[in-house]
Amino acid sequence: MNAIGSNVGPGFNSAAAITGLILVAVLMIAGNARAQGTMGMLPDPISTRELASYATRLELSDQQQLALESIHDDYKREFRLLREGEIAGFLKRTRNMGGVLPPRKEVVSLLETADQLRAKIKSMDEKLFARLVPLLTEAQSAILPRARLARERTRYMGEQHQQMMMLGGENIDLSEILYDCLLTPNAIAAADPIVADYERQLTAGMRKQSVAFMRVQLDRYDALVEIGFGDLTEEEMNDPEVMEKMIGEMQRVWIEITAKSIELSNDLNDLNRRTARNIVAVLPEDAARDFRERYYAETFSELDLTGLFQQRDWYDQAAELEDLSDEQREAVAAVVGEYGRNLDLAIDEAVAMIEKHRKSVLPFDYGSEAMTEFYEKLNDFHSKTNELVQKVSTSLAELISDEQMASLQGAQYAGHGDVGEEADAAAIENEEAEESAWSGDGYLPPRISRSDIRQYAERLELDVGRRAVLEDLFATYVEKFEQLDKVNRVIKANQSLWQYDEQTGEARCTTEKAVEELYRLHREALPAIQEADNAFFEDVEIAVLAEGRSVKLDRIRNSRLRQIYSYNVDPQYYGMIGGSSGTVDLVHLLEQQALPEEEQARLDSTLAEYEQSCTNALRRRFVANLEMAEASDRFEVRASLAMEEGG
Repeated sequence: MNAIGSNVGPGFNSAAAITGLILVAVLMIAGNARAQGTMGMLPDPISTRELASYATRLELSDQQQLALESIHDDYKREFRLLREGEIAGFLKRTRNMGGVLPPRKEVVSLLETADQLRAKIKSMDEKLFARLVPLLTEAQSAILPRARLARERTRYMGEQHQQMMMLGGENIDLSEILYDCLLTPNAIAAADPIVADYERQLTAGMRKQSVAFMRVQLDRYDALVEIGFGDLTEEEMNDPEVMEKMIGEMQRVWIEITAKSIELSNDLNDLNRRTARNIVAVLPEDAARDFRERYYAETFSELDLTGLFQQRDWYDQAAELEDLSDEQREAVAAVVGEYGRNLDLAIDEAVAMIEKHRKSVLPFDYGSEAMTEFYEKLNDFHSKTNELVQKVSTSLAELISDEQMASLQGAQYAGHGDVGEEADAAAIENEEAEESAWSGDGYLPPRISRSDIRQYAERLELDVGRRAVLEDLFATYVEKFEQLDKVNRVIKANQSLWQYDEQTGEARCTTEKAVEELYRLHREALPAIQEADNAFFEDVEIAVLAEGRSVKLDRIRNSRLRQIYSYNVDPQYYGMIGGSSGTVDLVHLLEQQALPEEEQARLDSTLAEYEQSCTNALRRRFVANLEMAEASDRFEVRASLAMEEGG
């Protein structure tokens, strides 16, 4: 086993940080903030997007959908009361346990409270479905049990997400992926029996897994006590040799106690593989490819496949250009076909590598040789696919004219728009610069801006009166945001982190302890920002939205998350490590194109899938970049001290 400095990685070198990590990994009594503010420990409420999927499956009429939206409004108000009351108290208790191993009775009490809250959320869900039943026809009532199962799976996915990731599991639902595809009635009829059986098996498997997770939480706590973790002093926690031995013991305990959960996770992974193959086998070629790409992009998010698949679609269109000669068309088809085959081979190889890695992954292995090798292989994949993209682009440029390439790329080769539009954009940019001055911290996203509010109003199609209400809500949001203590503490810590060295004429980090404190504050500030945003959006949904606008608000929420997670991205740097379009938001680009309504409607399902996948990928990249920045700052401090001592 490697030294603890490698195993736990940058950011976990203090007693409080190590204890916090272990509480998350072993006891699951803390976590990252999730969309609705339950920190991933409890299920989120039924979202507007979920509701829309139920309406689609049940084939509700417009009148039925209006009635369901009214039922959902009552549901959201009830959930909000629960969240602001009992859930808020529960989360406060978990945060108070963040730096120490709590007494066993406190853990028992906390887990019991979590069970009670899960039961209340389930009861609220069931009440919503019960109110829906009288509105349904006989045929729709026969479909409703599948909607109930879908909601049950969503609840498990919310509360099991962290556990699944720790066990190498895949928190996905193939039925959701399939029905997001644009399928013909015949394709749906062919796949539906497979999917119906899969849904029953997946729900039963997740139910078993939930029980297994709950049963082992106290076992893991007791094991920590037995191996002496709770008796360690802060000095011992900062001793690499002591912690190396402790981490080894914890890994042994983890494997022994969670063996059943790991087995269940592997079973669910295998179920997903088998079902995906069976679905692909019965779908028409185009639909099969669409499903397979969505499945791969969702399941193997480490590969960032969404952009690659979009590029492949673009290259496929090259052979369909109208003004190609027969010779050109044949040559282009050959180049694009070779690219597609090589890309599939690279993806299949990377997928096999990830599957193997997930079956052997252990907690606290963040900097081990196995993890280092894993990330090296991921980088190799990105390098290989970048080479493939470069090769096909060069080959196409040699085969078709500039005019044909411009026709293919469309807006990318078009003019730069009207001068008046550019002036308006510049004015907005200047206003934004004045309104949201940079905090001096590249990992502290700014608040929602006035320009954002203008865009939200346009996307939600608000009239003058509702825009005025939105402005009032925004003013309240700004006032509350500027008073966020956790945000202001990050700004202050960052300002005091650097000192000007008169001898060298350069700024350098003060101490490693100051670096650790800054990044600890960072990890507290981001959930605070998201909670403030969520409260604003919830007020908007209740006070501003007209009927039928909730889906658009969900997409605005996702756009805000992408804005947050993209804030720290340096495009030039990111391009060096395998990304080529990490800061581009296709939704924003399409909105600027002012597409006809029918064209926009045709793209909506594709954009919704893109938004969700992109948001998840950006979140992971943000976290990775933050950890990398902390490691870099730590290294700089140590290097400076070493040079001073050596000099």
